[in-house]
Amino acid sequence: MAVDLTDQTLGHYRLEDLIGRGGMGSVYRAVDLNLARPVAVKVMDEELASKPDFQEKFLDEAKAAASLDHPSIVHIYDSGLAQESPYIVMELIPGLSLGTYINQLAASGQVIRLDETLLLTKQVAEALGYAHRKGVLHQDVKPDNILVKESDQTERPDEPLLRAVLTDFGLARLKRGDIVVNQGEVVGTLDYMSPEQLLGQPVDGRSDIYSLGIVLFQLATGRLPFQIETLADAIQNHVNEPPPVPLETYPGMPNSLSRVIWKAMAKQPTDRYQSGEEMAQALGQVAEEVAKTGGELMNAVDQSSVASMVIALDENPNLADTSRWMGSDQALPPVYDVLRVVQEGQEPEWYGLQKRSFTLGRSEGNDIVLVGSNVSRWHARLEYINSGWHIIDSGSTNGTFLDKTKLDPQRAYPWRWGQVVHVGPFDLYLQPGTGSRERVLPEAEPAYFDSAYNETVPPPAVPLAPPAEIITADLRPKELKQMGICRIMIINNGHASTPITVAAGDPSGRLMVDTPTKQVTIGPDQKGVVDFYLEGRRPFIGRRQSYPFTMHVSTDKREWDVLTGHVKVKPIISVWLILLLMLLIFALSVLTVRFINGELPWTPQSFFDAFINYLQGL
Repeated sequence: MAVDLTDQTLGHYRLEDLIGRGGMGSVYRAVDLNLARPVAVKVMDEELASKPDFQEKFLDEAKAAASLDHPSIVHIYDSGLAQESPYIVMELIPGLSLGTYINQLAASGQVIRLDETLLLTKQVAEALGYAHRKGVLHQDVKPDNILVKESDQTERPDEPLLRAVLTDFGLARLKRGDIVVNQGEVVGTLDYMSPEQLLGQPVDGRSDIYSLGIVLFQLATGRLPFQIETLADAIQNHVNEPPPVPLETYPGMPNSLSRVIWKAMAKQPTDRYQSGEEMAQALGQVAEEVAKTGGELMNAVDQSSVASMVIALDENPNLADTSRWMGSDQALPPVYDVLRVVQEGQEPEWYGLQKRSFTLGRSEGNDIVLVGSNVSRWHARLEYINSGWHIIDSGSTNGTFLDKTKLDPQRAYPWRWGQVVHVGPFDLYLQPGTGSRERVLPEAEPAYFDSAYNETVPPPAVPLAPPAEIITADLRPKELKQMGICRIMIINNGHASTPITVAAGDPSGRLMVDTPTKQVTIGPDQKGVVDFYLEGRRPFIGRRQSYPFTMHVSTDKREWDVLTGHVKVKPIISVWLILLLMLLIFALSVLTVRFINGELPWTPQSFFDAFINYLQGL
């Protein structure tokens, strides 16, 4: 059994939290004490490290991986030995494990949006092509070794703001062929291994292409191509059985994507894509085809069966809880988030949030009792909706404030980490659970606060219920450069399917919008996405401009939100360029007059020298 090294130091790295355990060892969230930056440290399993020549080969593989510099490959900072345990120090990625996420989707019969699937797979293919050109093979490409984080830039304006990051480069090889293993033992991920891997034949980059083809099949269809439980199953299916036709497995799939998957999963390496770049180019062509048809979702698939990683990342701001995303095979049990309550002149109070709904107010019947001035008996509710905490004012007399915004009664507002909720004299903060600072209270025991008075009011006979229609929305990105896609993420927190209209507003009259109004119907407790393409009209001459736009989110009953953003544009000809041209024309005119008057000798070289000297003298 692996030893927990939490709170210990390896070299100049302090291990703070155990993120998860996998087949090769344990991953910790740590701090580089020299540079004061967060890192991830993977400590190899003692049994594996004790195998002959492992430590030397491990360090060689770590050096090879550290030589890779690509946006879709996790950066390796350091490696070493401590207490006979090899460890590797890498970039701490604030994102989600693709493997964990698609397993959650499979349980509910969902798949990832097609545009996101194509983008993430294309990025991994580009990373593999780069690594293969550097002479480094991965040999264990699978969703658990792919992390997904938010990105602040895209190659095309219509691409999702996502970035796939591939981890564990080269480490799988240490487990398979280059060290002594037990007789008959095959260590690897059987669902994703290429035929040549299973047969013990020499492998090259095309083996990784096969594994990525299976990942793409799984992302696009929601299932693996083969049901594999044993080594015999793996050999029979990967070596001998043709894979299912992707288009038949998932009828809504574009034909072009089905052909890409089929080619990547060819049994013979010569029949596959010969490089990661070639596969990435094919995926890019499919993405362009989908974008031209305006198909953000696969054909014949309703909105409720498709999920967005953009929304998943937005709804999980607690990305420091890396047990869910660092690609470990066995994630650790989650810890509870924490509510911190601060009142001026009092010590802060901490409460573990162990259920999905809490009431706050002055009455003794609340889950958390806040006795103080300007606090109503039943003031507000804290609810966990769609993987995120929301604050709801229950119709209080003096109001509930999220930062400086007063909340509308009975409307759910997403409560992000770092935002402050003000209830009377109390400031409330949400903090991610760390397992060390929260004070967990029994659910039946209310929390009391010292204050000037204490009033006990019996709870109402009927608990407050949220209204049937609660819509929340967010806009990403809020700033575009010249042109691009802005995405409105909408959550229906109500009790019924609701048609929602999103109307684009252009106060400046300087924007082009693909469609002024779009509508989507979202089921109860479901999420939806509406994309708008905006392009700013470039002035011929002038300065940089910033044109505002608005997105009005409404139903037939009311307008729920007005989201604002800006499109920044550059003129075709800048003012400074006009001034520069005028200066050059003036200088040439002065020199021409002097040459005509005979003040300067006339030769091309003398004219040029005089022109340069004149400019330098300005």
